[in-house]
Parts: sequence; C-alpha cells; structure tokens
Amino acid sequence: MDHLYRRNKILEILRAEHVATQAELKRKLERRGIHVTQATLSRDLEELGVNKTREGYRVADAVVPTSPPQPAL
Repeated sequence: MDHLYRRNKILEILRAEHVATQAELKRKLERRGIHVTQATLSRDLEELGVNKTREGYRVADAVVPTSPPQPAL
C-alpha cells in the first residue's frame, strides 16, 4: 500500500468523522481495506501533524499536500 494513499485516507477520515483513539482509526482504515500496524499509524499521524485533543484526533489547519520544491533559476 502506498504511504501517500494511506495518509490521504487518514486525513479524509479525520476530516469527516470523529476519531477518539488510534485503535478506532485503525479499524476505520481496515474497513476501507487498508491494513496498518499501530507503529506505522502513529508515525503517519506525527508526520501529518495530526493533534490529539480531549475530543480526539484533529487535523492541523496547516496540513496541506506539498508539491516537490521547484529548482532555483
């Protein structure tokens, strides 16, 4: 499974649904056919800048897909 695809699905889920725990997010991903370990999921959340709040996981406002840097002229 491509990590970019998996991370996009994580963001999609977090923007659309309430997710209180990593185990819950893991189950939601598995229902979509994405099998991931807890360690990988934790790493993905950290690299995506996802915040854990009292209400659950939230996508940081600044999270946007980045394009590769353009070469200097």
